[in-house]
Amino acid sequence: MRKGRILVLMLVIATGAAMGLPAASAAKKAVKVTTGEEHVCALKPNGKVLCWGDDEYGQTSPPNAKFESIDGGAYHTCGIKRNGKVECWGYDGYGETAPPSGKFKSISAGFMTTCGIKTNGVAMCWGADNYGQTSKPTGKKLKSISTGYTVTCGRKLNDKPACWGENSYGQADFGKINSKFKSVLAGTYHVCGVKTNNKPVCRGYNDDGEATPPKKKVRKIYPGYYSSCVHLLNKKVKCWGYDYYEIASTAPKIKLHSMEMDAYAEHACGVRMNKRSVICWGGNDEGQLDVPLSLR
Repeated sequence: MRKGRILVLMLVIATGAAMGLPAASAAKKAVKVTTGEEHVCALKPNGKVLCWGDDEYGQTSPPNAKFESIDGGAYHTCGIKRNGKVECWGYDGYGETAPPSGKFKSISAGFMTTCGIKTNGVAMCWGADNYGQTSKPTGKKLKSISTGYTVTCGRKLNDKPACWGENSYGQADFGKINSKFKSVLAGTYHVCGVKTNNKPVCRGYNDDGEATPPKKKVRKIYPGYYSSCVHLLNKKVKCWGYDYYEIASTAPKIKLHSMEMDAYAEHACGVRMNKRSVICWGGNDEGQLDVPLSLR
């Protein structure tokens, strides 16, 4: 009997290898990681969400549901479930965790706001509107949207940027740039994007050089809290600006599959190339760098 079982097991393994099936040890641990001010959430391949760090408002206590995508706000987190509907958890002082009905294809959680794009391309925002950051210009369909501290930006159907909200430091003037972009993200007081030629551009507060990106082609640029990071074409990370939380000085030297740093985050995180495990760096006041063992 034992010999028969061993032969069957060997046959199964050999068949799997011949079919090009991945080994169990190569299973991906995370599809995406997202950061809040002092918390982190990761989307697992099975659609479940695992969060850690500050949970004062329940921002690291996700619902028992399966998600297609997630995004972390300052004190809340939102995601698009597999049925296309949005669900948010955490602080709700301004209605930022109370999404409208309907199906969405993208989501962005900000400081006290949340924005998303419905499946028909119409962008919607909800939550705090003290600077007009949730008052999207009427009639605009967008390809992508990003809400930061008090400014919101997106890419129009022609790939050109659009911004609304606070403009104290010229951050909303990013929307006046007459160029096409692959991505646009809103930070605390600065906005950055990557042109279609992979060159990064920023506008806004620049006292610590955070709005002066390196003259290199990049995959994506992340404007944060007085600092910025880029995911380079070689998949390595470079960060600069105000280094109070040591985001720049402790950035990993390894290649990353993807990374994330939100507008107000005291830390940054990424997904490693190997097994898609998670790595975080920067501030650790609430244990946001303490990645759960199952994701390491």
